[in-house]
Amino acid sequence: MAKYKTQHDIPYLKFLDFSEQIAEHSEDPIFIADKVMELFYPNVTDNEALKVEEFSIALKRNPKRLIKYRIDLKPLEKADNFIDADTFQHEKDFSSLLKMIVKSYVPFRKVDVEKISLADGQRIMGFFLKSSKKSKSLFNIFLIQQIGLQISK
Repeated sequence: MAKYKTQHDIPYLKFLDFSEQIAEHSEDPIFIADKVMELFYPNVTDNEALKVEEFSIALKRNPKRLIKYRIDLKPLEKADNFIDADTFQHEKDFSSLLKMIVKSYVPFRKVDVEKISLADGQRIMGFFLKSSKKSKSLFNIFLIQQIGLQISK
């Protein structure tokens, strides 16, 4: 049975790590295949070509489904959290960023960010980036107003 059938089966954070590791070797299929096996099939030693093909097919499949998580940008209304989120984004600490903005639909249940799928992770980050651009504009306007008040005193 296939371990990875669609993007919903591939862990988002693990895929980001994989993407970083192969970035400088994007033209080397042997290196990429080795990284796929190392990161996504660590204990498999036979049928490697089939596993790499399975993974490749899963990357191309992204069936529509409801996202399993609630994206909560309310914490970003506090300046400290907003700055932390911006820092996490720029330093590529996506695990911390996801912990800050992703909540479970079930009250008092923590989200295991390691289990967020590639499809869900891309949607969450897309929403965050879109929202953070708006928030940055508002934050900059607020900052300019505060600086203006300080100068006028």
